[in-house]
Amino acid sequence: MCEPNEFAYVEHLEARYTSASEHVERLTPTLLAKAFRGELVSSRQDEGGND
Repeated sequence: MCEPNEFAYVEHLEARYTSASEHVERLTPTLLAKAFRGELVSSRQDEGGND
């Protein structure tokens, strides 16, 4: 059988998982939108490419 503090630890882990999962669900569309707008990379003007 599990001890009461083991149940508390499992409940704590479940709450952290739920919170992280919700955060990822909100973050993914934001990251994809920024990626398609080209906002996830720095624009370096000194990289060359001026052929």
